[in-house]
Amino acid sequence: MRRLLNVLLATLTLLTGYAASAQGTLVPPGIIQVGSTVSGTLTSEMPAAWWEFQAFEGQVLRAQMLTEGGLIPRLGVMDASGEMLARSDQPGSGVTSAPDLAMIEFTASTSGALRLVTGAVDGTVGSYRLTLQSLDNPNDVSALTVTFQCNGQEAIVLAGVQFRHEAGMSGELRAFVYGESGMHPVIRVQAPEADIDLCWDDSSGAAGDQALLPGGDVISISADTLAQASLFTISALSPLGEVTLTLGAVQPAQGRYLAFFSGESLDARDQQVIWRARQGPLPAQQSEMLIYMIGSGANSRLDPYLELGDEIGTHLFTCDDAGGRRCENLPSAQQVGVLLSTGETAIGDRFDAGVALPAGETAWHTLTFGSFGGNTTGPFVILLMGSLAGNEDGGEG
Repeated sequence: MRRLLNVLLATLTLLTGYAASAQGTLVPPGIIQVGSTVSGTLTSEMPAAWWEFQAFEGQVLRAQMLTEGGLIPRLGVMDASGEMLARSDQPGSGVTSAPDLAMIEFTASTSGALRLVTGAVDGTVGSYRLTLQSLDNPNDVSALTVTFQCNGQEAIVLAGVQFRHEAGMSGELRAFVYGESGMHPVIRVQAPEADIDLCWDDSSGAAGDQALLPGGDVISISADTLAQASLFTISALSPLGEVTLTLGAVQPAQGRYLAFFSGESLDARDQQVIWRARQGPLPAQQSEMLIYMIGSGANSRLDPYLELGDEIGTHLFTCDDAGGRRCENLPSAQQVGVLLSTGETAIGDRFDAGVALPAGETAWHTLTFGSFGGNTTGPFVILLMGSLAGNEDGGEG
């Protein structure tokens, strides 16, 4: 009898576009915008949910459902008549690659309202985040996805940074990422003003580089481990405008990583440089992300000062000396940094600043780089560190 009731409820929801609870109560669908992320919870009383969005005929879309708390996800999309267009548990449209991730890619057959259906396997329950992204606009940087395609390979999002790349910068802006054994880092570069969207996984020149992690561990790159590095450089002669760099790791992947950014400088005592940063959904489930500002260059007198703000810049935390007074909960920047095969070094000391994005935080945060008291100048590098636990499927275990 219960099975028959469930079948009737499922049929009713297909026809009405409403989700049904186990008791038969109808719940109207939520709204999700293309290029956004929403969150929800599935329970034994509400084992499925519906999210409506507007699409146009021929639009190519990707939906990703990332779960927590033991929920094994299933994801589908249907049109207004109730016809299922794609399901995560079917070959072809379903490209699920981890036990806590359901993902589908599909093409809208008509213009108008479509509905994403979030469900569970075997009565599992828990919370989820649902992201909907258009694949027709490669320069869309608004949505934080769980994975992205990189030169024919699927990469897990580790972190993202945004900044303005303007004419007159003092030098090249370099983004180098190093991963522990088992991690193959990549960098997606999006610069809409310059019509650039590419994925970079070149490690040429990385042999001999070393990344020094907190606690004394070292990632050493040799000719046999070049896949553990990705090195990208933006010329100072070709300003790109607003740039988004998405750091990723090709699946399967696990371990810690260190990202090194150089090329920024405080050329006036009261100058500030503003970036934004956020952590990827899978790493954020497991650990915080550390960000350091380290004075660099010969005879540098810069005394770094780093402020963390929320997505719109509201002040959250300020740090002068990581690990020191008012920053006691942060690991010190001492002996953290990079030793490049070219002989260049960027190693932190007890006077360098740092902040942390707590575990669970995936929103953009504002980073304001300055000098203590606005009294010193000089070049600096940015270090960003996090970790990704993994399993044989490449997702979080």
